[in-house]
Amino acid sequence: MAAVVMSDWEQLTIELINRARANPAAEARRYGIGLNDGLPPGTISTASKQPLAPHQALLNAADAHSQDMLNRDFFSHENPDGEMPWDRMLEAGYRYSLAGENIVWSGTTGALDRDAAIHDHHAGFMRSPGHRANLFSPGFREIGAGVKHGVFTADRNYNASMLTEKFGTRAGDAFITGVIYDDQVVQDNFYTIGEGWDQVTVAAVEASSGVEFVTVSGPSGGYSLQVPPGVYTVTVGGDLLRQPIVFSSVTIGSENRKLDAEFTAAAIGPPPTPPTPPTPSAWQNPEDPLDVNDDERITPLDALVVINYLNRTGGGALPPASSSPDAPPPPYLDVTGTGSVGPLDVLVIVNHLNRASAASGEFASAVDAALLQGAASANAALTDERLEVQNRLEEELELIVRAEGNILA
Repeated sequence: MAAVVMSDWEQLTIELINRARANPAAEARRYGIGLNDGLPPGTISTASKQPLAPHQALLNAADAHSQDMLNRDFFSHENPDGEMPWDRMLEAGYRYSLAGENIVWSGTTGALDRDAAIHDHHAGFMRSPGHRANLFSPGFREIGAGVKHGVFTADRNYNASMLTEKFGTRAGDAFITGVIYDDQVVQDNFYTIGEGWDQVTVAAVEASSGVEFVTVSGPSGGYSLQVPPGVYTVTVGGDLLRQPIVFSSVTIGSENRKLDAEFTAAAIGPPPTPPTPPTPSAWQNPEDPLDVNDDERITPLDALVVINYLNRTGGGALPPASSSPDAPPPPYLDVTGTGSVGPLDVLVIVNHLNRASAASGEFASAVDAALLQGAASANAALTDERLEVQNRLEEELELIVRAEGNILA
């Protein structure tokens, strides 16, 4: 579905209307009025009303009427050609079953504050009984706002802001609608002119069927996505954000749902690249790291090979594996895959052997004790800087042997 195209002033107009419809009583208090001031009692209920979804045909018709009023210096629902609001909606391609229109203008002989004018327009509609009834009508489902600026001549020339609001309902499914913005111009958790994000993907997947419906936000950040009844997972920014914004279990029936997404530029970018796994040690057996001598078994001999190497060299970092046939492993001395050899490599093998013997109901053999003594001897050959590590290792080895009923003297 194509993006809805509107200006930031038009987006703000729709946001103010939908804020009002979400909580009518709070909106009335904001302007110091009663919901039904000037209206028959009970005309507007305090219940929330479905949000209005922008529709491009209504946006186009509203824009055209605002511009026409500026161009021909008239202010009326009926234009000089005798066309009424519903005529212009039909001409724009909107086949309505219910329709309404609000118009307002404000101006000054000085410099016009275009942003402030939008708030003034909304306040004026809220204080006008007939316009307020349109804002809160539960029968409307779609909207188009048309904001134009220019010179408007009444008793004199004014730098003017002209607004037309077109309300409509037609046959068809409901909408998921909202605005995508960053809240950085005014940090108030509400859309402000200049905060919208263009071309952000909004994807809704229906749970039972798996059917996906997709649209993108328009230049102002607004979007409108028509979907059949169902339960949806809605993902915003899946192709843009490091961590997409996801709305789960969104139930759509006969009424619209509003889902606004707020994020900042810092969230933009592809998902973080996972760290590159370390290059496997050439001195570690790729089939089984504990099989040091590569005989497809794990026996005390594997530990003994490492112990002999420790006694002979003192351990430490292993040299690069040579490509000559007599130098590369086996033996695969790097049991732990750290690129070096130390007592821990022996301990890993011994732990494995002791667990295996315990599982089979046997005790560690005398060979195991000899290996442990060899490991202690290898530890003694290490440098002073590693003495603390050696002592801990010897304690761990002794505990292992004691657990198997063999006391290391």
